[in-house]
Amino acid sequence: MVEVNPSLSGKSANNARALLELVGLNKGPKDSSAKDYRWRIRLEKWNLANIYLEKYIAGSIDAYTIVDLVKGHGCWSIWFTVFKGHDEVRKALIEEFPGTAASCFDAQNHFEPICRNPLDDEDPV
Repeated sequence: MVEVNPSLSGKSANNARALLELVGLNKGPKDSSAKDYRWRIRLEKWNLANIYLEKYIAGSIDAYTIVDLVKGHGCWSIWFTVFKGHDEVRKALIEEFPGTAASCFDAQNHFEPICRNPLDDEDPV
């Protein structure tokens, strides 16, 4: 299930919730119509990412193999979430996807997203 990042607060959290509801990514099998299968795709990607997390931990693949998999399968944010705590993979995901702003991630904190508007001001981006 896609959820709002719990580290967000105020206007950022409200905006994230509104976006989640607008695009329907907060729905699962119980509250989706038969035609809405996005939850199933996200679940399949989540399971695939976890399979490759085990292979990565076992040392049978490297970070750039993961990047190639993400390029082929999509759902960057799922892979980024599954590989939390594996800085080499997260760094590669940030660097290898054009348009991903490295300045929005904290390299000293396992590449967690940086809060862009900590004073709850307007979002600068």
